Formats: sequence, C-alpha cells, structure tokens
Amino acid sequence: MKVLAEKLKFDKKDNKTHIRYNFKLDREYKKIIIKFNYSPSVVPKNIAREVAKRTAEEYIPKDYENYKMVYDIMADFRVLNILTLSLSREDEFIGSYHNENNNQELIISEGYSSLGFNKTRIYDGEYILTLSFMNINSEVIGNLLVEVE
Repeated sequence: MKVLAEKLKFDKKDNKTHIRYNFKLDREYKKIIIKFNYSPSVVPKNIAREVAKRTAEEYIPKDYENYKMVYDIMADFRVLNILTLSLSREDEFIGSYHNENNNQELIISEGYSSLGFNKTRIYDGEYILTLSFMNINSEVIGNLLVEVE
C-alpha cells in the first residue's frame, strides 16, 4: 500500500537544508519499502567548474605558491549532488542511508533492514522521513515513494 508519493525538484538554494515528510500508519505492517531516486548525480561540468572556482577562491590563499596548480586540479573534480534520507518513528530513530547512490530501494522490517537502518517491527504511529541535502549544486529532480506491506 502506498503511504507517501512525492515528485522532487530542488536546486542549489536547498543546499545544506532538510525537508521532512510525515506519514501515519494506522496498524502494524511487515515492512516499509522506500524507493528514492534523483538526477543528476554528477553536476554538469560547466556548473562544477564554477563550484570549484568559488571553493578555490574561498579556501586557498591567493599568495599560495601552487595556487594555479591546485585551482586547475580542482577545476577537473567531479562534483556530486548528494541527497540522503533518514527515517524515525515518533521518538525512535530507525536509521539513515548516507552515500552517493541516487537510485535507492530501502527495506525496513523486523527480520531484515537495508544498510544503515535498524531491524524493527513496523508499528502503527507517526513516521518522519527526512531528506537531507548534503550537497546540491545544480537543479535536481526525482521521486520519493513509501509503501508498506
């Protein structure tokens, strides 16, 4: 049964912020399934170069003798958009999945839970799913779906 479905659209103004989605279960279930995807994972090169330029200007002293070399190296870095999610039930933290994977299917149940989540019974009650925008440097679109069985 579907309990939450969201189309996602974010950009760099959302960087380092969090959005919470609440859902309520009216009875116990066997498992929660979270399907979460977003794109792009890798920031387009023209935007990534601007991020590198701003970072170099902010953190590398201009009088550093190897400034140009470090700046040139940073200009070729792969810059990622990274969104992570966590799940809680009322006052109980169930877990989080912090990594670079932009296409996730997470399962939480008493017998098995995906990496980063505690095995737990799926009780009735209020749940909070939090999306954390760890690093957002370009427009990001995606989908979030929560189901229970």
